[in-house]
Amino acid sequence: MSSQEYFAKFRPELQHGFEIDGKPASWFPGHPKQWGTELTRIDLGTQKEPPEYPGASTHHHLSTSDDGCLLSVTVGPDIHVYTVDYPSDSEDEGKPQIQLRQILRSGHGGRVGFAEFGLTIDGVTRVLVSSGSNRFDSRLSTARVWSLDGDEGKHDDGSITRSAAEAATRVASNLLLQNGAGTRLSQDALDGQNIAQSFEKVLHSAQLRIEVDSGIVLQGHVKHRAFNRDGSSFLFFPEEPHHHISVIAVDGLRERFRLEGHTGNIMWAAFSPDYEVIGTSSWDKTVRVWNATNGEPIHVLTGAANQSWSGAFSPDSKLIAAGAGDGRVRIWNVKTGELLHTFEGYNSWVRSLAFSPDSQTLAAGSRNACLQIFNVSTGKLLQQWWQMGVAEGGERRFHFLEVQNVSYTSRGLLLFKTNDNRVYMFDAGTGQKGHFEHGQDVSPNHLMEILQFLRMGSTSSQPTLMTQFGFGGWIDFWIYLFSSYKLQFYHLFSCEHLSHFPRSQVGQKP
Repeated sequence: MSSQEYFAKFRPELQHGFEIDGKPASWFPGHPKQWGTELTRIDLGTQKEPPEYPGASTHHHLSTSDDGCLLSVTVGPDIHVYTVDYPSDSEDEGKPQIQLRQILRSGHGGRVGFAEFGLTIDGVTRVLVSSGSNRFDSRLSTARVWSLDGDEGKHDDGSITRSAAEAATRVASNLLLQNGAGTRLSQDALDGQNIAQSFEKVLHSAQLRIEVDSGIVLQGHVKHRAFNRDGSSFLFFPEEPHHHISVIAVDGLRERFRLEGHTGNIMWAAFSPDYEVIGTSSWDKTVRVWNATNGEPIHVLTGAANQSWSGAFSPDSKLIAAGAGDGRVRIWNVKTGELLHTFEGYNSWVRSLAFSPDSQTLAAGSRNACLQIFNVSTGKLLQQWWQMGVAEGGERRFHFLEVQNVSYTSRGLLLFKTNDNRVYMFDAGTGQKGHFEHGQDVSPNHLMEILQFLRMGSTSSQPTLMTQFGFGGWIDFWIYLFSSYKLQFYHLFSCEHLSHFPRSQVGQKP
């Protein structure tokens, strides 16, 4: 049974929800919410999925620039870049105004799986890094850095390679028909051999190899929090085996240094919030801490009895945590490498976790739809845990349900999703909870990247979009949800208008 077949029969039922003083948390105003109540949205089109780009119509990734003025959305083989403007309260009821700025076309020869803006420096965001798959070989990933200053993005969308393949096919077919080596060949027989497609694959592979050899693209991929302090370098996962991380200079795509030492695939790598160190987590059961300036190893953190998965730094950069396949979460001191706490209570792998903005609590989610919140100082469960189960009549055969995208906003609001594409949130300070419920037309493949937030920055005169959860700013506003071909915008609390948070309050601590 596939996960899609499972979710078609799945009937969720909450077994244990968040509580305050032993009583169930109350709802945020207007919750639970359903698709159709969004403030505004971007329609990405309803065209049928191109056969040469499997999954192009349903898989999307979004990111925002540090200042919130740019939004990127991956759409099949392309990246759409939008400008985002926040009008005054009287204009259009406070809805964000979003306009298409440019399209970065076909930089990977297949579906783009990830894109992230470089740092915004002096009010300008100049680059974007992306990674995507090869449509002839989905296992082959490439990474590319785009300049946002000019009209870059006019890469071969497949039509040039396809035309060259068709021309080569005509020449080859004529030669075969004229010199059939004593065998009488028909045009129908030649057409059935997919010669053009074979030529196209060869030409596409040759083009990719030329770009790799020329340093235009890299073979491998990138992930979240890729850029260093000044935006001059980024973390890069080379092609398999993923046993090391390369730190790549944006200018020229040259390797500055490597993080070497892991003996298993590296599943997570990120700069600490203060950009002093880099953390990595690997299937070799270790977490490692590296000097962010030169790549020198600082600590090898052990304790996991199974594969180590995703990690997280505390916002104050003093702690590093990682979830493992042994159903435990561990926290170490970044400076000393000391193992401080081991959190249990899970019966499957833990692959999503996040610290609260004050670095005092850690939320971690696992397979089998369990999320727990721990006190970092005491190492104890905060009596806050969440468990989804299966209603009577629902399919119970496989444990496909997993808590994902665990994140805190800068004001301490906890958000997460389950991979049946329902989104939940909880505010321990107010004792309130929220729930975004999708419609019947949303399959597990229709929501991929769902947790992105709009915040009001502490120094900016405009609201800014939050992609690095839990850092900077004070008031978080929006959640973005992908539903089929639409990108939807919701107010985190009441779905009401920005007039409830006057612009004069931007940058003022509540």
